Amino acid sequence: MKIAVKIDSFRKLYDERYNHLVIYSEKLGVPSSVSEDIVQEAYVRLWENWKSVANPTAYLFRTVRNSSVDYFRTHSKLHSVTLESVPSFFLEDDALEDILEYFDKLEEISRKVESLPDKCREVIRKIYFENKRISQTAEELGVSENTVKTHLRRGKDILKLTVFIILLKIF
Repeated sequence: MKIAVKIDSFRKLYDERYNHLVIYSEKLGVPSSVSEDIVQEAYVRLWENWKSVANPTAYLFRTVRNSSVDYFRTHSKLHSVTLESVPSFFLEDDALEDILEYFDKLEEISRKVESLPDKCREVIRKIYFENKRISQTAEELGVSENTVKTHLRRGKDILKLTVFIILLKIF
């Protein structure tokens, strides 16, 4: 394989899967900064073994999974996550398609959230992505709890409508 093709393929894979791999590692109980290091190391290993790797995406996920589980086992007393709290398919050897589908759905949801009006998007992010309570969100945004509830309801309604339209297109 020519070096230019290898670089292009590698860069494309990096752009497409880097964030997914970091999230995957985090879901296995590894802190964010360590997850980034684990993913970087996985890409270095892939680069070094490129010629012998038949499925680079599978290789990356397997490497990140193994390194994350190793890290977790070594440091599990420091973190509140247990392996039992990790979705079981994240730990299975033959679950790559399920994992990729999971991340594709997360990406689609993220795009939908990004398309929401500003206030709705901000409230949805705080409540669902940052796991904040309505009272915390209201305080941070300097609005009443009822205003937060209204933005939350509107955002959820828009997201439900979007999903319904997608389903109509599919069927």
